[in-house]
Amino acid sequence: MTTYTQQLEFQCARREVLRGGDWLSADELSALASPRDQISEANLSLWLRADQIFFIRSGGTDYFPRYALDAMHGYQPVPDLHFVIRILKTMKNGWEMAFWFASLNSYLGDQRPQDVLHHHMERVIEAARQEVLSISHG
Repeated sequence: MTTYTQQLEFQCARREVLRGGDWLSADELSALASPRDQISEANLSLWLRADQIFFIRSGGTDYFPRYALDAMHGYQPVPDLHFVIRILKTMKNGWEMAFWFASLNSYLGDQRPQDVLHHHMERVIEAARQEVLSISHG
């Protein structure tokens, strides 16, 4: 049973995640991409089905993580991110994944997964595995 204090803490954590500026609505995401790399609702649906991206919902709007997109390649999903999402989604919903990506991680040298996934995806995949193992055994 969730206490009132836990609910307030969760709401504060959600606000902090959104305030971090790492989240884009579908319209904001479309505006970032060039006309050649247009990102449509169909693209987002395909990416979601293929676990190439995840979303959080706030105030009736879906938000997608900016850090999960490769700006150098037309804001396409970061290669191999689907491995991380598939591991985490066995135990976490979108908001819980958002918290995980935004939290310091001891398996990543106390860095946040969202900060290192573009350069050390293999380490982020292993950190996700360790996260799920610790939840299932903890």
